[in-house]
Amino acid sequence: MKTPTLFRSCFALLLLFVVPFGVLADDVAEAGSEPVIEADHDLMSPREVFRTFLTAMTAYGDGQEFALKRATKCLNLSGLPPHVREARGAELAFQLLGIINRIRVVNFSKIPGESATRPYVFYESEEGSVIVKKYGPNWMFAGETVQAVSGLYRALEEKPLVRGITSDIAPLTLAGKIRAQLPKSLQGDFFLLEIWQWLGIVLALFAVWLVKWFSTFISRIFLTRLAQKVSFLPSAKNLEDIAQPLSYFLVAIVAQFGVDLLDLPLRLYSWTSLFLGFVRLVAILFVVYRCIDLVAEFLLIRARNTRTRADDLLIPLFQKIGRVAVFIVGAILLAGLFDFNVAGLVAGLGLGGLAFALAAKDTVENLFGSVTVLLDQPFSVGDYVSVGGMEGTVEHIGLRSTRIRTPLNSLITMPNSTLIATSVENLGARKYRRTRMMLGLTYGTPVEKIEEFMQEVRNLIEADPNTRKDYYHVEFNEFGDSSLNVLLNVYFSVMDYSEELACRRELLLNILRVAEKVGVEFAFPSRTIYMAESEEAA
Repeated sequence: MKTPTLFRSCFALLLLFVVPFGVLADDVAEAGSEPVIEADHDLMSPREVFRTFLTAMTAYGDGQEFALKRATKCLNLSGLPPHVREARGAELAFQLLGIINRIRVVNFSKIPGESATRPYVFYESEEGSVIVKKYGPNWMFAGETVQAVSGLYRALEEKPLVRGITSDIAPLTLAGKIRAQLPKSLQGDFFLLEIWQWLGIVLALFAVWLVKWFSTFISRIFLTRLAQKVSFLPSAKNLEDIAQPLSYFLVAIVAQFGVDLLDLPLRLYSWTSLFLGFVRLVAILFVVYRCIDLVAEFLLIRARNTRTRADDLLIPLFQKIGRVAVFIVGAILLAGLFDFNVAGLVAGLGLGGLAFALAAKDTVENLFGSVTVLLDQPFSVGDYVSVGGMEGTVEHIGLRSTRIRTPLNSLITMPNSTLIATSVENLGARKYRRTRMMLGLTYGTPVEKIEEFMQEVRNLIEADPNTRKDYYHVEFNEFGDSSLNVLLNVYFSVMDYSEELACRRELLLNILRVAEKVGVEFAFPSRTIYMAESEEAA
Protein backbone atom coordinates (compact mmCIF):
# COMPACT_ATOMS: atom_id res chain seq x y z
CA MET A 1 0.00 0.00 0.00
CA LYS A 2 1.41 3.42 -0.92
CA THR A 3 1.88 6.05 1.75
CA PRO A 4 -0.84 8.49 0.53
CA THR A 5 -3.40 5.70 0.39
CA LEU A 6 -2.30 4.51 3.81
CA PHE A 7 -2.71 7.99 5.23
CA ARG A 8 -6.19 8.33 3.76
CA SER A 9 -7.14 5.07 5.43
CA CYS A 10 -5.70 6.31 8.74
CA PHE A 11 -7.65 9.54 8.51
CA ALA A 12 -10.85 7.64 7.77
CA LEU A 13 -10.27 5.51 10.86
CA LEU A 14 -9.42 8.70 12.71
CA LEU A 15 -12.82 10.22 11.99
CA LEU A 16 -14.55 7.04 13.12
CA PHE A 17 -12.54 7.01 16.35
CA VAL A 18 -11.96 10.62 17.39
CA VAL A 19 -15.48 11.94 16.75
CA PRO A 20 -17.20 9.47 19.10
CA PHE A 21 -14.41 9.99 21.59
CA GLY A 22 -14.88 13.76 21.42
CA VAL A 23 -18.60 13.37 22.08
CA LEU A 24 -17.86 10.99 24.93
CA ALA A 25 -15.33 13.42 26.39
CA ASP A 26 -17.91 16.22 26.27
CA ASP A 27 -20.47 14.03 28.02
CA VAL A 28 -17.97 13.23 30.74
CA ALA A 29 -17.19 16.90 31.17
CA GLU A 30 -20.89 17.75 31.42
CA ALA A 31 -21.33 15.10 34.07
CA GLY A 32 -18.54 16.67 36.14
CA SER A 33 -16.38 13.60 36.54
CA GLU A 34 -14.48 13.50 39.78
CA PRO A 35 -10.70 13.81 39.46
CA VAL A 36 -8.41 11.73 41.57
CA ILE A 37 -6.68 14.37 43.72
CA GLU A 38 -5.07 14.70 47.09
CA ALA A 39 -6.54 16.78 49.89
CA ASP A 40 -5.61 20.48 49.78
CA HIS A 41 -6.22 22.55 52.90
CA ASP A 42 -6.75 25.68 50.71
CA LEU A 43 -9.65 23.99 48.90
CA MET A 44 -11.58 22.56 51.82
CA SER A 45 -14.74 24.67 51.28
CA PRO A 46 -16.40 26.97 48.70
CA ARG A 47 -15.20 29.95 50.72
CA GLU A 48 -11.57 28.78 50.60
CA VAL A 49 -11.86 28.14 46.87
CA PHE A 50 -12.88 31.75 46.21
CA ARG A 51 -10.29 33.08 48.65
CA THR A 52 -7.47 31.01 47.15
CA PHE A 53 -8.46 31.84 43.57
CA LEU A 54 -8.81 35.59 44.03
CA THR A 55 -5.68 35.84 46.18
CA ALA A 56 -3.62 33.94 43.58
CA MET A 57 -4.92 36.08 40.69
CA THR A 58 -4.18 39.27 42.62
CA ALA A 59 -0.65 38.03 43.34
CA TYR A 60 -0.17 37.31 39.64
CA GLY A 61 -1.30 40.84 38.82
CA ASP A 62 1.37 42.09 41.20
CA GLY A 63 4.04 40.24 39.25
CA GLN A 64 4.15 36.88 41.03
CA GLU A 65 3.86 34.61 37.99
CA PHE A 66 4.03 31.39 40.01
CA ALA A 67 0.65 32.28 41.58
CA LEU A 68 -1.15 31.60 38.28
CA LYS A 69 -0.56 27.87 38.62
CA ARG A 70 -2.13 27.98 42.07
CA ALA A 71 -5.20 29.73 40.67
CA THR A 72 -5.75 27.09 37.94
CA LYS A 73 -5.82 24.37 40.63
CA CYS A 74 -9.13 25.86 41.78
CA LEU A 75 -10.72 24.81 38.44
CA ASN A 76 -11.86 21.25 37.72
CA LEU A 77 -10.09 20.67 34.40
CA SER A 78 -10.36 16.89 34.51
CA GLY A 79 -12.97 16.90 31.73
CA LEU A 80 -10.44 18.39 29.29
CA PRO A 81 -7.67 16.52 27.44
CA PRO A 82 -4.22 17.00 29.02
CA HIS A 83 -2.90 19.23 26.23
CA VAL A 84 -5.98 21.47 26.48
CA ARG A 85 -5.48 21.86 30.22
CA GLU A 86 -1.98 23.16 29.63
CA ALA A 87 -2.91 25.37 26.69
CA ARG A 88 -6.17 26.88 27.98
CA GLY A 89 -6.04 26.43 31.77
CA ALA A 90 -4.47 29.84 32.46
CA GLU A 91 -6.74 31.57 29.95
CA LEU A 92 -9.82 30.06 31.61
CA ALA A 93 -8.61 31.36 34.96
CA PHE A 94 -8.34 34.89 33.52
CA GLN A 95 -11.80 34.67 31.95
CA LEU A 96 -13.31 33.37 35.20
CA LEU A 97 -11.78 36.32 37.04
CA GLY A 98 -13.31 38.69 34.48
CA ILE A 99 -16.71 37.05 35.02
CA ILE A 100 -16.52 37.36 38.81
CA ASN A 101 -15.40 40.99 38.52
CA ARG A 102 -18.53 41.80 36.48
CA ILE A 103 -21.09 39.96 38.63
CA ARG A 104 -20.66 41.27 42.16
CA VAL A 105 -18.22 41.88 44.95
CA VAL A 106 -17.26 38.64 46.63
CA ASN A 107 -18.40 38.60 50.24
CA PHE A 108 -16.59 35.72 51.88
CA SER A 109 -18.89 35.72 54.89
CA LYS A 110 -21.83 34.78 52.67
CA ILE A 111 -20.05 31.88 51.03
CA PRO A 112 -20.41 28.51 52.83
CA GLY A 113 -17.45 27.41 54.89
CA GLU A 114 -16.22 23.93 55.85
CA SER A 115 -19.67 22.83 56.94
CA ALA A 116 -20.98 23.08 53.36
CA THR A 117 -22.41 19.92 51.86
CA ARG A 118 -24.25 21.18 48.77
CA PRO A 119 -22.78 22.85 45.65
CA TYR A 120 -22.52 26.63 45.96
CA VAL A 121 -24.03 28.62 43.06
CA PHE A 122 -22.36 32.03 42.76
CA TYR A 123 -24.07 32.99 39.51
CA GLU A 124 -26.57 31.36 37.17
CA SER A 125 -27.81 32.37 33.71
CA GLU A 126 -28.71 30.94 30.31
CA GLU A 127 -25.14 31.44 29.05
CA GLY A 128 -23.70 29.49 31.98
CA SER A 129 -23.25 29.29 35.72
CA VAL A 130 -20.46 29.78 38.24
CA ILE A 131 -20.73 26.82 40.61
CA VAL A 132 -18.38 25.34 43.20
CA LYS A 133 -18.67 21.59 43.78
CA LYS A 134 -16.95 19.04 45.93
CA TYR A 135 -14.65 16.54 44.18
CA GLY A 136 -13.20 13.99 46.53
CA PRO A 137 -11.78 15.82 49.58
CA ASN A 138 -11.60 19.22 47.83
CA TRP A 139 -13.96 21.85 46.44
CA MET A 140 -13.38 23.36 42.99
CA PHE A 141 -15.14 25.37 40.31
CA ALA A 142 -17.32 22.75 38.63
CA GLY A 143 -16.61 21.11 35.31
CA GLU A 144 -19.73 22.60 33.73
CA THR A 145 -18.52 26.04 34.82
CA VAL A 146 -15.18 25.43 33.10
CA GLN A 147 -16.98 24.43 29.91
CA ALA A 148 -19.16 27.57 30.01
CA VAL A 149 -16.45 30.09 30.99
CA SER A 150 -15.59 31.28 27.46
CA GLY A 151 -19.21 31.82 26.41
CA LEU A 152 -20.12 33.44 29.72
CA TYR A 153 -17.13 35.76 29.50
CA ARG A 154 -18.19 36.98 26.06
CA ALA A 155 -21.75 37.46 27.26
CA LEU A 156 -20.61 39.64 30.17
CA GLU A 157 -17.71 41.29 28.37
CA GLU A 158 -19.60 44.58 27.81
CA LYS A 159 -20.86 44.71 31.36
CA PRO A 160 -18.96 47.20 33.56
CA LEU A 161 -16.74 46.08 36.41
CA VAL A 162 -18.25 46.04 39.87
CA ARG A 163 -17.49 48.89 42.22
CA GLY A 164 -14.03 48.67 43.67
CA ILE A 165 -12.50 46.84 40.69
CA THR A 166 -10.44 49.28 38.69
CA SER A 167 -9.38 47.09 35.75
CA ASP A 168 -9.06 43.54 34.45
CA ILE A 169 -5.74 41.82 34.04
CA ALA A 170 -4.61 42.07 30.40
CA PRO A 171 -5.50 39.07 28.17
CA LEU A 172 -2.94 36.30 28.59
CA THR A 173 -3.00 34.68 25.15
CA LEU A 174 -2.15 36.10 21.76
CA ALA A 175 -5.66 35.19 20.60
CA GLY A 176 -7.15 37.33 23.39
CA LYS A 177 -4.92 40.24 22.45
CA ILE A 178 -5.89 39.94 18.78
CA ARG A 179 -9.57 39.79 19.61
CA ALA A 180 -9.27 42.88 21.84
CA GLN A 181 -7.88 44.86 18.89
CA LEU A 182 -10.58 43.83 16.40
CA PRO A 183 -13.53 46.11 15.64
CA LYS A 184 -16.81 45.23 17.31
CA SER A 185 -18.39 44.53 13.92
CA LEU A 186 -16.19 41.44 13.52
CA GLN A 187 -16.97 40.18 17.03
CA GLY A 188 -20.64 39.58 16.34
CA ASP A 189 -22.03 36.04 16.54
CA PHE A 190 -22.69 34.09 13.35
CA PHE A 191 -23.68 30.42 13.53
CA LEU A 192 -22.02 29.37 16.80
CA LEU A 193 -18.83 31.40 16.18
CA GLU A 194 -17.94 35.04 15.79
CA ILE A 195 -17.45 36.57 12.36
CA TRP A 196 -13.70 37.05 12.75
CA GLN A 197 -13.34 33.40 13.74
CA TRP A 198 -15.01 32.24 10.53
CA LEU A 199 -12.70 34.50 8.52
CA GLY A 200 -9.78 33.07 10.45
CA ILE A 201 -10.91 29.50 9.68
CA VAL A 202 -10.95 30.28 5.94
CA LEU A 203 -7.46 31.77 6.13
CA ALA A 204 -6.25 28.82 8.22
CA LEU A 205 -7.56 26.28 5.71
CA PHE A 206 -5.85 28.13 2.89
CA ALA A 207 -2.60 28.23 4.89
CA VAL A 208 -2.88 24.51 5.63
CA TRP A 209 -3.37 23.68 1.95
CA LEU A 210 -0.45 25.90 0.98
CA VAL A 211 1.86 24.38 3.59
CA LYS A 212 0.80 20.85 2.58
CA TRP A 213 1.55 21.43 -1.10
CA PHE A 214 4.75 23.37 -0.50
CA SER A 215 6.18 20.99 2.14
CA THR A 216 5.47 17.90 0.02
CA PHE A 217 6.99 19.48 -3.07
CA ILE A 218 10.11 20.80 -1.35
CA SER A 219 10.74 17.71 0.79
CA ARG A 220 10.49 15.35 -2.17
CA ILE A 221 12.88 17.42 -4.26
CA PHE A 222 15.31 17.82 -1.38
CA LEU A 223 15.26 14.17 -0.34
CA THR A 224 15.52 12.91 -3.93
CA ARG A 225 18.52 15.09 -4.65
CA LEU A 226 20.04 14.11 -1.32
CA ALA A 227 19.75 10.44 -2.25
CA GLN A 228 21.46 11.11 -5.59
CA LYS A 229 24.36 13.12 -4.18
CA VAL A 230 25.10 11.27 -0.95
CA SER A 231 26.63 7.89 -1.76
CA PHE A 232 25.82 6.11 1.51
CA LEU A 233 22.05 6.50 1.05
CA PRO A 234 20.59 3.34 -0.55
CA SER A 235 17.85 4.79 -2.76
CA ALA A 236 15.33 7.60 -3.07
CA LYS A 237 12.29 5.34 -2.61
CA ASN A 238 12.25 5.25 1.18
CA LEU A 239 13.26 8.90 1.32
CA GLU A 240 10.23 9.84 -0.80
CA ASP A 241 8.02 7.81 1.53
CA ILE A 242 9.21 9.99 4.41
CA ALA A 243 8.10 13.17 2.62
CA GLN A 244 4.36 12.44 2.83
CA PRO A 245 4.00 11.92 6.61
CA LEU A 246 6.51 14.71 7.23
CA SER A 247 4.28 17.11 5.30
CA TYR A 248 1.27 16.03 7.39
CA PHE A 249 3.29 16.70 10.54
CA LEU A 250 4.12 20.23 9.40
CA VAL A 251 0.52 20.84 8.36
CA ALA A 252 -0.74 19.77 11.80
CA ILE A 253 1.69 22.17 13.49
CA VAL A 254 0.56 25.09 11.32
CA ALA A 255 -3.10 24.16 11.85
CA GLN A 256 -2.60 24.03 15.63
CA PHE A 257 -1.05 27.50 15.57
CA GLY A 258 -4.06 28.77 13.63
CA VAL A 259 -6.48 27.14 16.05
CA ASP A 260 -4.70 28.77 19.00
CA LEU A 261 -5.14 32.17 17.36
CA LEU A 262 -8.86 31.71 16.70
CA ASP A 263 -9.88 31.59 20.37
CA LEU A 264 -12.46 28.89 19.63
CA PRO A 265 -15.05 27.73 22.17
CA LEU A 266 -13.60 25.27 24.62
CA ARG A 267 -15.37 22.16 23.33
CA LEU A 268 -14.55 22.87 19.70
CA TYR A 269 -10.98 23.76 20.65
CA SER A 270 -10.62 20.53 22.64
CA TRP A 271 -11.88 18.37 19.80
CA THR A 272 -9.81 20.15 17.14
CA SER A 273 -6.64 20.06 19.24
CA LEU A 274 -7.20 16.38 19.93
CA PHE A 275 -7.57 15.72 16.21
CA LEU A 276 -4.44 17.68 15.31
CA GLY A 277 -2.48 16.04 18.12
CA PHE A 278 -3.48 12.66 16.74
CA VAL A 279 -2.36 13.68 13.24
CA ARG A 280 1.01 14.92 14.52
CA LEU A 281 1.60 11.77 16.51
CA VAL A 282 0.63 9.38 13.70
CA ALA A 283 2.70 11.37 11.20
CA ILE A 284 5.85 11.32 13.33
CA LEU A 285 5.37 7.58 13.99
CA PHE A 286 5.22 7.03 10.22
CA VAL A 287 8.42 9.05 9.82
CA VAL A 288 10.20 6.96 12.46
CA TYR A 289 8.80 3.77 10.89
CA ARG A 290 10.14 4.77 7.46
CA CYS A 291 13.49 5.78 8.97
CA ILE A 292 13.83 2.28 10.44
CA ASP A 293 13.31 0.80 6.96
CA LEU A 294 15.79 3.31 5.53
CA VAL A 295 18.49 2.42 8.05
CA ALA A 296 17.82 -1.32 7.59
CA GLU A 297 18.14 -0.99 3.81
CA PHE A 298 21.40 0.91 4.18
CA LEU A 299 22.82 -1.68 6.61
CA LEU A 300 21.74 -4.61 4.43
CA ILE A 301 23.62 -3.16 1.47
CA ARG A 302 26.73 -2.88 3.62
CA ALA A 303 26.19 -6.34 5.12
CA ARG A 304 26.20 -8.01 1.70
CA ASN A 305 29.81 -6.93 1.28
CA THR A 306 30.94 -8.69 4.47
CA ARG A 307 32.04 -12.30 4.75
CA THR A 308 29.81 -13.27 7.63
CA ARG A 309 26.13 -13.95 7.08
CA ALA A 310 25.06 -13.17 10.64
CA ASP A 311 24.50 -9.50 9.93
CA ASP A 312 22.36 -10.40 6.91
CA LEU A 313 20.02 -12.23 9.30
CA LEU A 314 20.29 -9.94 12.34
CA ILE A 315 19.41 -6.74 10.47
CA PRO A 316 15.91 -7.94 9.37
CA LEU A 317 15.38 -9.26 12.92
CA PHE A 318 16.17 -5.90 14.51
CA GLN A 319 14.15 -4.17 11.80
CA LYS A 320 11.08 -6.15 12.87
CA ILE A 321 11.80 -5.45 16.53
CA GLY A 322 12.08 -1.73 15.73
CA ARG A 323 8.74 -1.76 13.94
CA VAL A 324 7.07 -3.48 16.87
CA ALA A 325 8.66 -0.95 19.24
CA VAL A 326 7.22 1.91 17.17
CA PHE A 327 3.73 0.42 17.46
CA ILE A 328 4.09 -0.11 21.22
CA VAL A 329 5.41 3.40 21.87
CA GLY A 330 2.75 4.80 19.56
CA ALA A 331 0.01 2.99 21.48
CA ILE A 332 1.30 4.38 24.79
CA LEU A 333 1.53 7.92 23.39
CA LEU A 334 -1.96 7.66 21.92
CA ALA A 335 -3.25 6.50 25.28
CA GLY A 336 -1.70 9.55 26.90
CA LEU A 337 -3.14 11.80 24.20
CA PHE A 338 -6.65 10.52 24.91
CA ASP A 339 -6.07 10.82 28.67
CA PHE A 340 -6.09 7.12 29.38
CA ASN A 341 -4.20 5.83 32.40
CA VAL A 342 -0.77 5.42 30.83
CA ALA A 343 0.82 4.13 34.04
CA GLY A 344 -1.89 1.49 34.33
CA LEU A 345 -1.47 0.64 30.66
CA VAL A 346 2.29 0.19 31.02
CA ALA A 347 1.81 -1.89 34.16
CA GLY A 348 -0.82 -3.94 32.36
CA LEU A 349 1.54 -4.46 29.46
CA GLY A 350 4.19 -5.63 31.93
CA LEU A 351 1.86 -8.10 33.61
CA GLY A 352 0.42 -9.13 30.28
CA GLY A 353 3.91 -9.60 28.88
CA LEU A 354 4.85 -11.76 31.86
CA ALA A 355 1.73 -13.88 31.45
CA PHE A 356 2.33 -14.12 27.72
CA ALA A 357 5.96 -15.10 28.29
CA LEU A 358 4.90 -17.85 30.69
CA ALA A 359 2.24 -19.08 28.28
CA ALA A 360 4.60 -18.89 25.32
CA LYS A 361 7.68 -20.21 27.10
CA ASP A 362 8.77 -22.37 24.20
CA THR A 363 8.35 -19.52 21.72
CA VAL A 364 10.44 -17.20 23.91
CA GLU A 365 13.13 -19.87 24.23
CA ASN A 366 13.17 -20.30 20.48
CA LEU A 367 13.44 -16.53 19.99
CA PHE A 368 16.44 -16.29 22.30
CA GLY A 369 17.80 -19.42 20.66
CA SER A 370 17.65 -17.73 17.26
CA VAL A 371 19.51 -14.70 18.62
CA THR A 372 22.13 -17.03 20.11
CA VAL A 373 22.49 -18.90 16.83
CA LEU A 374 22.92 -15.66 14.92
CA LEU A 375 25.43 -14.22 17.40
CA ASP A 376 27.50 -17.38 18.00
CA GLN A 377 27.27 -18.38 14.33
CA PRO A 378 27.72 -22.15 14.76
CA PHE A 379 26.45 -22.40 11.19
CA SER A 380 24.89 -20.25 8.50
CA VAL A 381 22.53 -20.72 5.58
CA GLY A 382 24.04 -23.16 3.08
CA ASP A 383 26.20 -25.08 5.58
CA TYR A 384 26.00 -28.87 5.82
CA VAL A 385 25.42 -29.76 9.48
CA SER A 386 24.84 -32.79 11.68
CA VAL A 387 22.48 -32.29 14.63
CA GLY A 388 21.26 -35.10 16.83
CA GLY A 389 22.10 -37.79 14.29
CA MET A 390 20.43 -35.90 11.42
CA GLU A 391 22.40 -34.37 8.57
CA GLY A 392 21.46 -31.85 5.95
CA THR A 393 21.94 -28.40 4.44
CA VAL A 394 20.68 -25.37 6.35
CA GLU A 395 18.06 -23.59 4.22
CA HIS A 396 16.57 -21.02 6.59
CA ILE A 397 17.21 -19.58 10.07
CA GLY A 398 14.04 -18.03 11.45
CA LEU A 399 12.89 -16.47 14.71
CA ARG A 400 11.44 -19.73 15.99
CA SER A 401 13.05 -22.56 14.07
CA THR A 402 15.70 -23.57 11.56
CA ARG A 403 14.92 -25.58 8.43
CA ILE A 404 17.38 -28.28 7.27
CA ARG A 405 17.20 -30.10 3.92
CA THR A 406 18.37 -33.73 4.23
CA PRO A 407 20.16 -35.76 1.53
CA LEU A 408 16.80 -37.52 0.95
CA ASN A 409 15.36 -34.07 0.03
CA SER A 410 13.09 -34.06 3.06
CA LEU A 411 12.78 -30.89 5.14
CA ILE A 412 13.41 -30.94 8.88
CA THR A 413 12.14 -28.04 11.01
CA MET A 414 14.13 -27.88 14.21
CA PRO A 415 13.29 -25.46 17.10
CA ASN A 416 16.13 -23.04 17.79
CA SER A 417 16.01 -23.88 21.51
CA THR A 418 17.09 -27.41 20.57
CA LEU A 419 20.07 -26.12 18.62
CA ILE A 420 21.52 -24.31 21.64
CA ALA A 421 20.93 -27.31 23.94
CA THR A 422 22.68 -29.92 21.81
CA SER A 423 25.98 -30.26 19.98
CA VAL A 424 25.98 -29.14 16.36
CA GLU A 425 28.61 -30.47 13.97
CA ASN A 426 29.12 -28.03 11.11
CA LEU A 427 30.39 -30.24 8.33
CA GLY A 428 30.27 -27.31 5.94
CA ALA A 429 32.84 -25.41 8.04
CA ARG A 430 35.53 -28.07 7.50
CA LYS A 431 38.73 -26.70 6.01
CA TYR A 432 39.66 -30.15 4.69
CA ARG A 433 37.59 -33.22 3.80
CA ARG A 434 39.21 -36.58 4.46
CA THR A 435 39.19 -39.67 2.26
CA ARG A 436 40.44 -42.87 3.92
CA MET A 437 40.52 -46.34 2.37
CA MET A 438 42.60 -49.51 1.92
CA LEU A 439 44.12 -50.29 -1.46
CA GLY A 440 44.37 -54.11 -1.51
CA LEU A 441 47.11 -55.57 -3.73
CA THR A 442 47.26 -59.23 -4.58
CA TYR A 443 49.50 -61.58 -2.65
CA GLY A 444 52.60 -62.33 -4.62
CA THR A 445 53.16 -58.73 -5.67
CA PRO A 446 56.93 -58.05 -5.46
CA VAL A 447 58.09 -55.67 -2.75
CA GLU A 448 59.72 -53.41 -5.34
CA LYS A 449 56.41 -53.09 -7.17
CA ILE A 450 54.58 -52.22 -3.93
CA GLU A 451 57.12 -49.49 -3.11
CA GLU A 452 56.99 -48.11 -6.65
CA PHE A 453 53.17 -48.09 -6.56
CA MET A 454 53.11 -46.22 -3.23
CA GLN A 455 55.56 -43.62 -4.52
CA GLU A 456 53.52 -43.01 -7.66
CA VAL A 457 50.39 -42.51 -5.56
CA ARG A 458 52.27 -39.99 -3.41
CA ASN A 459 53.28 -38.16 -6.58
CA LEU A 460 49.60 -37.99 -7.58
CA ILE A 461 48.67 -36.40 -4.25
CA GLU A 462 51.53 -33.91 -4.48
CA ALA A 463 50.50 -32.93 -8.01
CA ASP A 464 46.77 -32.55 -7.21
CA PRO A 465 45.98 -28.82 -6.51
CA ASN A 466 43.03 -29.75 -4.25
CA THR A 467 44.88 -31.97 -1.76
CA ARG A 468 46.57 -31.11 1.49
CA LYS A 469 50.32 -31.42 1.05
CA ASP A 470 51.55 -31.25 4.64
CA TYR A 471 49.57 -34.18 5.99
CA TYR A 472 48.66 -37.37 4.12
CA HIS A 473 49.51 -41.09 4.27
CA VAL A 474 50.24 -43.72 1.63
CA GLU A 475 51.76 -46.65 3.55
CA PHE A 476 51.80 -50.44 3.51
CA ASN A 477 49.56 -51.04 6.50
CA GLU A 478 48.64 -54.73 7.00
CA PHE A 479 48.34 -58.22 5.69
CA GLY A 480 44.74 -58.79 4.90
CA ASP A 481 42.83 -62.02 4.50
CA SER A 482 43.13 -61.90 0.76
CA SER A 483 45.27 -58.80 0.01
CA LEU A 484 48.27 -56.72 0.92
CA ASN A 485 46.66 -53.55 2.24
CA VAL A 486 48.08 -50.08 1.49
CA LEU A 487 46.54 -47.30 3.59
CA LEU A 488 45.42 -44.20 1.66
CA ASN A 489 44.62 -41.22 3.92
CA VAL A 490 44.27 -37.94 2.03
CA TYR A 491 42.60 -34.55 2.67
CA PHE A 492 40.87 -32.43 0.01
CA SER A 493 40.60 -28.66 0.31
CA VAL A 494 37.14 -28.12 -1.19
CA MET A 495 33.99 -26.19 -0.20
CA ASP A 496 31.19 -28.71 -0.52
CA TYR A 497 30.35 -32.38 -0.91
CA SER A 498 29.99 -32.24 -4.69
CA GLU A 499 33.54 -30.95 -5.13
CA GLU A 500 34.77 -33.60 -2.72
CA LEU A 501 33.22 -36.37 -4.83
CA ALA A 502 34.72 -34.94 -8.00
CA CYS A 503 38.23 -34.75 -6.49
CA ARG A 504 37.95 -38.28 -5.09
CA ARG A 505 36.88 -39.60 -8.48
CA GLU A 506 39.87 -38.05 -10.24
CA LEU A 507 42.28 -39.39 -7.65
CA LEU A 508 40.92 -42.94 -7.79
CA LEU A 509 40.96 -43.00 -11.59
CA ASN A 510 44.57 -41.84 -11.55
CA ILE A 511 45.41 -44.58 -9.02
CA LEU A 512 43.97 -47.16 -11.43
CA ARG A 513 46.17 -45.75 -14.21
CA VAL A 514 49.22 -45.90 -11.92
CA ALA A 515 48.46 -49.54 -10.99
CA GLU A 516 48.25 -50.44 -14.65
CA LYS A 517 51.48 -48.58 -15.37
CA VAL A 518 53.44 -50.14 -12.50
CA GLY A 519 52.02 -53.60 -13.14
CA VAL A 520 50.22 -54.36 -9.89
CA GLU A 521 46.80 -55.85 -9.50
CA PHE A 522 44.12 -55.21 -6.95
CA ALA A 523 42.94 -58.19 -4.99
CA PHE A 524 39.39 -59.25 -4.42
CA PRO A 525 38.07 -61.55 -1.66
CA SER A 526 39.07 -65.14 -2.49
CA ARG A 527 39.89 -68.44 -0.83
CA THR A 528 42.23 -71.27 -1.76
CA ILE A 529 41.03 -74.74 -0.81
CA TYR A 530 43.56 -77.60 -0.53
CA MET A 531 42.13 -81.13 -0.85
CA ALA A 532 44.20 -84.06 0.45
CA GLU A 533 43.61 -87.69 -0.60
CA SER A 534 43.50 -90.38 2.11
CA GLU A 535 45.89 -93.40 2.04
CA GLU A 536 43.03 -95.86 1.75
CA ALA A 537 41.83 -94.13 -1.37
CA ALA A 538 45.33 -94.32 -2.78
